[in-house]
Order: sequence, then C-alpha cells, then structure tokens
Amino acid sequence: MQNPPPGARGFFLADEVGGSGWEIEMPVGRVEKFYVGLPESLKITTWFEFPDAPREHLGEPITDRSVSNLAHLYIRYLTRLVADAETEFQPSGE
Repeated sequence: MQNPPPGARGFFLADEVGGSGWEIEMPVGRVEKFYVGLPESLKITTWFEFPDAPREHLGEPITDRSVSNLAHLYIRYLTRLVADAETEFQPSGE
C-alpha cells in the first residue's frame, strides 16, 4: 500500500474478478482499476460461490459448489449435449 500511483484514491482487495490493486481517478472523472500482484507473505485466500448454486447435477449431489467446478460441470454437460445433437441430426449417408 506504499507508494500509490498518481491519482490513486484507494486500494481494493479481491474484487469481483478476484484481483487486488488501486482505484485511479482519471482526468475525465471516471475511475479505473490498476491491478497489482500481492506478496505471497500476505497469504490471502479468496473464494467465489454463487448464492443459489445448484445442489445436484444429473441426479448426483454437487459437493464442490465453487464457481470453477460448476463451470467445469456446465462445459462437460454442453460438450455432451453438442455431441448428442451431432449424432441425432447428422444427415444420413455420412
């Protein structure tokens, strides 16, 4: 937090994308974020979770409701959906 960049109006930790850094007041009045890496010695852990995340997937309970795991399940589901659609709607003769 020492030596803030010019125009800094405050420091933020773990914003909506998990980053930390300075809020910089720009000449036209808007505020921009200037992200910085934090030292490992701070040992900051962030965790994101949807407030109403699903509790089951394909009939099985979801034990890891983290955003990254839910995204993984969703992508896997969409991949299977597309593969099934390609099989179902493939023109005959191919």
